[in-house]
Amino acid sequence: SSTLEDDRNERRKRRLQKNQKTSNKIAGVSPYFSVITFNVNVLNFPIKRHTMAEWMKKQELFICCLQETCFTYKNTHRLKIKVWQKIFHANGNQKGAEVAILTSCKIDFKTKIVRTDKDGHYIMINGSVQQEDIAIVNIYALNTGAPRYIKQILLDQSKEKASIQ
Repeated sequence: SSTLEDDRNERRKRRLQKNQKTSNKIAGVSPYFSVITFNVNVLNFPIKRHTMAEWMKKQELFICCLQETCFTYKNTHRLKIKVWQKIFHANGNQKGAEVAILTSCKIDFKTKIVRTDKDGHYIMINGSVQQEDIAIVNIYALNTGAPRYIKQILLDQSKEKASIQ
């Protein structure tokens, strides 16, 4: 009798866990989310943008960081892809190494602060997902001196953040 009851309890527990997983998927609750980064090396050609957009739609991506989009502020609308709820850009007036961060409509990303540089080499976003604070940083750095450049950006941002608080 005890074994039979243990068996029932175990099945009931598995069924509840399975229902909870299904419920979590429906509610969009997950302990993780996927992030990907691409150096796209110029997205000015329609076929390249289309191919990239189609591939991105097929993936289960929540956040996508792009480098070297080579867009000016006038043509960033070319990045619009239906599955992305928000698109953040850091780009100057000249074509160059612009960066972008795209957030999916699959997550409830709430933006708090967006920081960019005038040359389009980095973008930093502070926000929250499921009431958890996160920071997303997308930096494009040349191979020469990259560690020093990245370190300096992060130091400057932490000083700025400290002065705000």
